[in-house]
Amino acid sequence: METDVVRITRGGDLTRRPKSFAVEDVARFVRPDDAVVIGHGGGWPRRIVESLVAGASGPFTILHNRIDDELPYFAAPGAAVRHAGFMAGHSTREQIAAGSADFIPNCYGLTPTLINSGAVGCDVVVLHLSPPDEDGWCSLGTCVAYLPAAVSRARTVIAQINRQMPRTCGTSVHISAIDHLVEVDEPLQAVVTAPLDAVTSAIATNVAGLIRSGDTIQLGIGKLADAVLRGVAGKDGIRMLTETFSDSALDLMKAGTLAPGPDGQPAITATFVTGSEELYRAIDSRPEIVMLPVDRTNDPATLGKVNRFIGVNSAIEIDLTGQINAESIGPKLYSGPGGHLDFAIGAAYGHNGRYVCALPSVAAKGALSRIVTRLRPGSTVTVPRSLADVVVTEYGVAELRGLSLRDRARALVEIAHPDHRSSLRAAL
Repeated sequence: METDVVRITRGGDLTRRPKSFAVEDVARFVRPDDAVVIGHGGGWPRRIVESLVAGASGPFTILHNRIDDELPYFAAPGAAVRHAGFMAGHSTREQIAAGSADFIPNCYGLTPTLINSGAVGCDVVVLHLSPPDEDGWCSLGTCVAYLPAAVSRARTVIAQINRQMPRTCGTSVHISAIDHLVEVDEPLQAVVTAPLDAVTSAIATNVAGLIRSGDTIQLGIGKLADAVLRGVAGKDGIRMLTETFSDSALDLMKAGTLAPGPDGQPAITATFVTGSEELYRAIDSRPEIVMLPVDRTNDPATLGKVNRFIGVNSAIEIDLTGQINAESIGPKLYSGPGGHLDFAIGAAYGHNGRYVCALPSVAAKGALSRIVTRLRPGSTVTVPRSLADVVVTEYGVAELRGLSLRDRARALVEIAHPDHRSSLRAAL
């Protein structure tokens, strides 16, 4: 994994300086029918976005990945703002289902390609940055993602310079690349992980048992990821090559479990961070944590070169042939592909790599099995059965790679909830 820094400029004149503006006036930089690209997670530029929506004089579209916060778009006067998401979440699911917002199916790692190719519009990009250093370089802080591609493509670059944005290593943008900026001093969007429950703890224990000292791992965010990280405490030389990480990674770094590798790989390589205010403070100026664009962190070809890469993601359901749905409940969109397929492919082609799909055995308070005879009509296949590898529930581990359809079905039945095993066996 190459970890050299990414420096973003526009043109060769580094003496150029942006014009300051009052945040209430930001809407004047957006034209009717523009596409406005923004960051997400801890990098969501809330102050600018709220003012942009409030001052909109004509229709435009805002594009971003999942943001788990109340969004101002849907109450905008005269439906002046339309949202198009690369992921869905609780803040956008109902609007997408109702047709008042749009969803763009896309592997997260390919988002820069969509922007660079013009397949997705990008007229204006809004950045959320750390203050510049003495040479004029601002850190992209908690969200790099697809923003470097957006800067190179956009007509107008707007920046929210926030004193509370941590300066992270890896990717920075020069002040000369910005057209307009506003300075703020406000907390970043923080997310607190839900309390751990018995089922999640059991799943995490089973997943952690697959991880060895010296492995490079990928995890999402949420209570399962946090529980898995707790489960690998005490092992040595673990590194993370991932989209994101949250607070539990701090404890592993303090304990020395997460540490830079002898090959120069950082302790953590990611593309965005969502967590607590304590996490945001802790990652400031930490050289063992590197933030890179998502087409670097999620590139299957790069992941395939990593020895013993373990990708761990969750799903909504999996059928007895190994088809994995991580996106929808029947035809109704729930989330999106994110980087799930990126990491599944990377792990499959890597040397001693493993792709782990971890999920509770049941949903709806036990009424529905998540291991099903066949996916519900209209469901999305996020990962095809040809890439299915290790499936984990609270009842155990099923290793599907190399098994026939009949044998993998039998293996999946054994880790289903006991209340549903007889009906699943009958379906065989």
